[in-house]
Amino acid sequence: MVKSDTKLIKLTLEHNDFKQTESNVYSVCWLGNINNQHNKYQFFENLQEYQKINHFPMSTEITRKDRLAVNMRKFQQQYGKYSHEIVGDLDVTPDTYILPDHMSDFREAFL
Repeated sequence: MVKSDTKLIKLTLEHNDFKQTESNVYSVCWLGNINNQHNKYQFFENLQEYQKINHFPMSTEITRKDRLAVNMRKFQQQYGKYSHEIVGDLDVTPDTYILPDHMSDFREAFL
């Protein structure tokens, strides 16, 4: 476990006979909040086939609702909401507002 103190995860792993190590030889690596991107990417660069981690590079771009909304909006602006040839209809994405940044758009849509 790196930069993480998630007790539930730690207990679950220990209950299943995993042991914590400081070595680079491990089966599972649970990454917490690593602020330095360079340090985070070192885990991905040397990852062996048998090793598993709980994050992938840039995964927050689709796993955080606010980042997903921003990326979907960019995609729709570039390709349109009805891009059948790429991924099918994108009009299934509801209008999304990141508050307080989009407060005026939110008010306009609902008033």
